[in-house]
Amino acid sequence: MKIQALRAFNLVVSQGSLLAAGRQLEISEPAVSRLIAQLELDCGLQLFDRSRRQLVLSEEGAKFHKEVLRVLEGFEHLPSIASGIKQSQEEFLNVVAMPRVVSGIVAPAVAAFTRSNPRVHVKVDIRSRSDGDVWFGSAIYDVGVASLPIFHPKIISSEHSRLPVKCMVPTGHRLTRLDRALTPTDIAYDSLITQGRSTLIRDQMEAWFRDGNAQLCHTIEVNSPELLGSLVAEGAGVSLVDPISVAGIPKDKFTLMAVVNPYHVAYGTLWFSPPEKRKQSAIALSQAFEHQLSEWASAKNDSN
Repeated sequence: MKIQALRAFNLVVSQGSLLAAGRQLEISEPAVSRLIAQLELDCGLQLFDRSRRQLVLSEEGAKFHKEVLRVLEGFEHLPSIASGIKQSQEEFLNVVAMPRVVSGIVAPAVAAFTRSNPRVHVKVDIRSRSDGDVWFGSAIYDVGVASLPIFHPKIISSEHSRLPVKCMVPTGHRLTRLDRALTPTDIAYDSLITQGRSTLIRDQMEAWFRDGNAQLCHTIEVNSPELLGSLVAEGAGVSLVDPISVAGIPKDKFTLMAVVNPYHVAYGTLWFSPPEKRKQSAIALSQAFEHQLSEWASAKNDSN
């Protein structure tokens, strides 16, 4: 897969035609067409819908284009990276994390790590589980942190904490007057905010309601744990969350209440290479992730 083909693909998407892309690359339109055809052959995807007169990205092509943009951005930075390595022997770490761990794990861990390792450049990609078919097993990452489980033959995951979910309610909500763990029936009649269908977190929530002989009747569905928490804090409804996923929400805006028979959300580190090939800096950053996860686990035990 050649970088010229990736550039041609990106230009066809951004410029809207083979001719315009060719002008940017200073090659002929047929040459651009050949680059695109070879790229489709190399990646095994049909990037464009050719049933119309104009080139229109296919669904596969749109997903692939997002990753091409990342690759091209990284490629453009290679000269400055090489210069930095030559001049100061600086090191670079590529990290991937799920959105739900950004505030509670990634921010404090990376901050602590960079204070101790000022010559290591850290790049963090925030990727959702739904993007897994693209980034799972990616060789471009050194280490990651996410909710588990993740099943992929090229990923080695290590669980470091397992937190029970709680019911997140706005401050002053009627449920806070109940001096006991909440049941599915207690919550069923409230506006429920959930994550999207066919996600692990949503499946766990639905199973909890079924086991309690109650029906999950949500009114707002989102694909972001941060937005979910913000909606609860603003009084739009209630939800089931673990403390890590709402760590970025102001504490005075909500209350976390215990629920009966809670399911648990597991968290851990991700590795994309075998132990003998891991960078020492990546190991140090993973230890910072582990420390933050252990802090959350300790807080859970203290609250029990």
